[in-house]
Amino acid sequence: MTHPCTLKEAYDLFHPKGQVLIIEDDTDVSTLLAEVIRDNGFPCETASDGRTALDQVLATEPRLILLDLRMPTMDGWQFVQQLRRRFPSNRPKVVLVSACPNLNDEAQRLDADYWLQKPFHVDDVVRLAQRYC
Repeated sequence: MTHPCTLKEAYDLFHPKGQVLIIEDDTDVSTLLAEVIRDNGFPCETASDGRTALDQVLATEPRLILLDLRMPTMDGWQFVQQLRRRFPSNRPKVVLVSACPNLNDEAQRLDADYWLQKPFHVDDVVRLAQRYC
């Protein structure tokens, strides 16, 4: 017996949404980002520092990384350097999400794909996930 489905359900079956990895040490921000991402149908994982996140990149193969810059253990700058070294091609898209002053300059310096200044609007997060996943 066949079950009818909507066009969107059929599309989603053959075009699954990409994984998002949130790298953020502030649990409130990480939780908010994860809820917004998941509520919009994207699979999502979180990490509180860059070192843990590098292992998760290997395990989950995210299409999009939302990256804070200022974190303990391994900060965002160090994470991007390691990511480039380990994945010289076919890297996930990296979006900086930080309150760092001159974030646009930092994004250019790190060759990030985009940046969001904290505080950010959740609709911008959804648009980025839709664009890159």
